[in-house]
Amino acid sequence: MDYSAIGLGAREVPTAMREIDANTILVGTNTGRMLKVSWNGTSWSKVPLTSPTSRYISICIAVDPSNPQRIWVTMSQVGGGMVYRSDNAGSTWADCTAGLPKIPMNAVVVDPANFKRVWVAADMGVYQTLDLGSSWAAFSTGLPNAMAADLLFHKQDRMLICATRSRGVWVIAVP
Repeated sequence: MDYSAIGLGAREVPTAMREIDANTILVGTNTGRMLKVSWNGTSWSKVPLTSPTSRYISICIAVDPSNPQRIWVTMSQVGGGMVYRSDNAGSTWADCTAGLPKIPMNAVVVDPANFKRVWVAADMGVYQTLDLGSSWAAFSTGLPNAMAADLLFHKQDRMLICATRSRGVWVIAVP
């Protein structure tokens, strides 16, 4: 498939997308590039963002519900930082991997009630930060020994939902 219409090069494919609003999406690629694609009512504009790293961006990009300038991405290709945060809409990125195991990170989700609380799904379990990624701790109580493939946070019921590889779905109430 040819993705040149959205500004991607040869052998570059979208691997992650996130809606910022009804007219704007973020796209991450297999080469680590990030793009902001916007609709102005008559045409699309494509703005390349600074790349957090030149590695495969996982299936998930998270945008902080309280601040659309704060973006989180995860990497599923090993070889450096695995979780990155931008506080300025992708102009610069901070490596927020300290304290995480050196394994692929597959998804990320931000607590809508506390922007400093973020979860990542890894090849072995779920991890949580309470300080914007400065430190992380395991958050896998009751999770089967399986790859955590994706995360979803149900805002109304305050439930973190984790899809695992071949072991079902894990749901935990978040105070």
